[in-house]
Amino acid sequence: MGAGGMGEVYRATDLKLGREVALKVLPAEMAASPERLERFRREAKALAALDHAGIVTVHSVEEADGIHFLTMQLVEGQPLDRLISEGALPQDRLLAIAASLAEALSAAHEKGIVHRDLKPANVMVTKSGRVKVLDFGLAKVTAGEEETPRGSELSTAMKTREGIVMGTMPYMSPEQIQGRAVDRRTDIFSLGVVLYEMATGRRPFQADSAAGLMSAILRDAPEPLVRLRSGLPQTLCRVIERCLAKDPAARFQTAGDVQAALEGKAGAESRSATPAAESPEARSERPDASSIVVLPFANLSPDPDTGYFSDGLTDEIITDLSRIRALRVISRSSAMRLKGDGRGLAAIGRDLDCRYVLEGSVRRAGSNLRITARLVDAANDVQLWADKYGGTLEDVFDIQERVSRSIVDALEIRLTPQEAEQLAERPIADVRAQECYFRARGEIWSFLPSGLDRAISHLEAGLALIGDNALLYQGLGEAYFQFVNVGFASGREEEYIRKAEGCADRIFALESESPRGHLVRAPVQLARGDIHGCGRSLRRALQAFPNDVQALTLYAHVLGWLGGKPDAAAPLAARLVEVDPLSAFSRLASVTVPLFAGRFSEALEPGRRMLALDPVTPVWRSNYVMALSYNQRLDEAEALTEGVVAQPDSDLGTWCMGLCRAAWRADRAEVLRLAHGPYQQAAAWDAEIPWLLAGAHAAVGATEEALVWLDRAIERGMINYPFLSEHDRYLDNVRGHARFGQAMERARREWERFEV
Repeated sequence: MGAGGMGEVYRATDLKLGREVALKVLPAEMAASPERLERFRREAKALAALDHAGIVTVHSVEEADGIHFLTMQLVEGQPLDRLISEGALPQDRLLAIAASLAEALSAAHEKGIVHRDLKPANVMVTKSGRVKVLDFGLAKVTAGEEETPRGSELSTAMKTREGIVMGTMPYMSPEQIQGRAVDRRTDIFSLGVVLYEMATGRRPFQADSAAGLMSAILRDAPEPLVRLRSGLPQTLCRVIERCLAKDPAARFQTAGDVQAALEGKAGAESRSATPAAESPEARSERPDASSIVVLPFANLSPDPDTGYFSDGLTDEIITDLSRIRALRVISRSSAMRLKGDGRGLAAIGRDLDCRYVLEGSVRRAGSNLRITARLVDAANDVQLWADKYGGTLEDVFDIQERVSRSIVDALEIRLTPQEAEQLAERPIADVRAQECYFRARGEIWSFLPSGLDRAISHLEAGLALIGDNALLYQGLGEAYFQFVNVGFASGREEEYIRKAEGCADRIFALESESPRGHLVRAPVQLARGDIHGCGRSLRRALQAFPNDVQALTLYAHVLGWLGGKPDAAAPLAARLVEVDPLSAFSRLASVTVPLFAGRFSEALEPGRRMLALDPVTPVWRSNYVMALSYNQRLDEAEALTEGVVAQPDSDLGTWCMGLCRAAWRADRAEVLRLAHGPYQQAAAWDAEIPWLLAGAHAAVGATEEALVWLDRAIERGMINYPFLSEHDRYLDNVRGHARFGQAMERARREWERFEV
């Protein structure tokens, strides 16, 4: 009948039971190898554990006259590769087979079995139209089995320097080709290849040589499905494209999620991938099928001072879409950098790795509004939807919701009930108060003291108009805390922290479990030294606002830098770069997460990228300088700090660079000079500053001062026990001190009970 990965298959008759069966025989030369014999037995055990209509059934494992064989269900029909050889499958048949394949894989995965060789030749379509997955000869049993065998008996297996690659080349995942560990997501990639081939009649990755094919699978983006076959449902196209993501974390995470998405079940795509696990540096050069950038709406109003209104409308649409988990939405801070960008939409989409681009304009004359919007598939230069809206300021809420819903409809996204409710939410029902909020948002994002003062005035005016309101209090709390966060408090830190705390209290008085209240409360808790409460608040906030840049940044900082939980922080850091790719602020976590895990070299490339985005602002430069110093690349660190004149009252970035430089130079006088100033007071509400002071004092031999500052840092929330106890080079001089051991014991206890 044929040959599989681990033997030849024959048709036979079971004389005892009077039934036709398939015999899979292990060749004698392979049976002579204990390892190959064990793999043959493993296939038998794997298949015997499966009881699913979409997977071939094993009847028994036999041995006769030294010949080892399986008796299996005889499946009659056509191999899927033969059907595909006749061309792309009709849509109905394609969808039915696709869903059945996903269901069968899900059943195998639930038993801990990864197929590792899914391809059309290993799929039989029976006469009744049923699908049967065959040949588990390369299956990996995830519970206690080896990742790969130590030998290669297959013509389709290729050796690499990293390990043994098992599978059939055109259908292998990038991680298989590289010889890396694989899990069920490798089958999901192979499923994507099979689905693509069923949909188009051709494979997504093609080349004239094995080396070229490997390169294509690792680096190339498949030809967009819409160019090869018109009329395919967008849902199917998105499913296939997501299955074919180069990074396993960007694919569907389970075959069950693939099946649900194919069948149009609500929430399937939102469950399918862990947020943010894929680093943009590691992404393939293909636009993400579920990603969008909302360009700043052009202000066409006669009065240019009404630009805040078009920016505010842009901001609100971004906020609406960002609460839909199936979408990757470029954040406001990156989107606003594209204002006036003269490049075409295709170039913008390509540079941001975004499939879809929304652009629009606002014309306001008095209370009259005219708004246009259009959604473009930038990768394929196709307009998906466009509309014009007319009305008055009172209609702005309705227009905003209609635009957001039109995008959802055009992308065929099925909202969860919660997402549908959130999209209809109107946090501010009065257009005058909404204008106050729009004005305030622009001022808060200016990061200037005068702008923060104006923001507070606008928000207070909005509250005077409509009374207590959670969104206005959220803005007010953020403005108050921003004075502390960016160093504008000038000795009034406690006053601003209390004001921000009061805003959180007012929000919770209005809504007892408000995510907005948790957004405001979290930084206040951290300023109070309550890292545990801060973490809980951020988790609650991110449930409602999964793409909020401020919350993602703070939580990545709390987990990675302060809390010593890098595995939990890394997906957040990656997500930040995905949703806010043009911001140095959102690159910071990609530097600090590996740095404060003791993986110093991994912080360098993200640091260079962060500095390239903003080479001027001292705080980004200071973090890259710190990464260089931990890597002992002091010549480069010295070059970056050349001309930096730090004073005790310099901005935080300049002060930090000066203090670190004094530490690696072992300049005791300079450390003591910089330590006596405003940052001593700032250490009362901050965890990083006392930690910096502890390391600098330890490096220059000021042991007593170092231990005092270390105690303060741990008290304020620096409980990264693995980093402090093992990796922090600046603390080497105090590690043998009894008080250091006591401090580490306190840090260890807090670190162990810190939840993620």
